[in-house]
Amino acid sequence: MSQQFNKSLLLEAASMTEQLRLLNLQQTKNKVGLGKTLIYRLISDGEFPAPVPLTQTGSRVGWLQSEVDEYILRCVATRNRRAA
Repeated sequence: MSQQFNKSLLLEAASMTEQLRLLNLQQTKNKVGLGKTLIYRLISDGEFPAPVPLTQTGSRVGWLQSEVDEYILRCVATRNRRAA
């Protein structure tokens, strides 16, 4: 295997790992600057990504970092459209 091929595989794996990184509620709250109640209200309204159940009972959940990042980008885009 060439070194270039190995580097490409490593970069692809790193990208996949980042896309699949889960955030707990506290990390999600810190990232978006919202509280638990508002996050769950936004989820209910279809405006915030739903959590991923981590246990069969759903007592532990996490949010995909990539989806939370997309939410933030949508907020920025909304701001930019309003400012234009």
